[in-house]
Amino acid sequence: MPAPMDNAAVLRKQVGQRIRQLRRSLGLTQQQLAARAGITPRLLGELERGKGNPTLETLANLATALGVTCAAFFAQEPLPSNLYTLNDREALVVREALAILDEKLKGTKGSGA
Repeated sequence: MPAPMDNAAVLRKQVGQRIRQLRRSLGLTQQQLAARAGITPRLLGELERGKGNPTLETLANLATALGVTCAAFFAQEPLPSNLYTLNDREALVVREALAILDEKLKGTKGSGA
């Protein structure tokens, strides 16, 4: 059985590879993704190489910038070849729609409906 540190190193490498794969599927440079996620390009490079140990906040920011959930970083299956990526405007529309839906759902929980 591998030691816990070996498991962590393998997981960091897998997460880093998935981040790189998602970034490239969107046609983004490391600089562009880093700017969107609010991190430095150097940190992003380390994460993609499996060398960094990202915080949950960093993973959440990267997921948002890539238009995926954090779960996408840990998925074992390959990304679908027909993956559709949103441009900035489309992503904004989706975020706004989800925020409206979230508010509507919060309103129905309190009304007993």
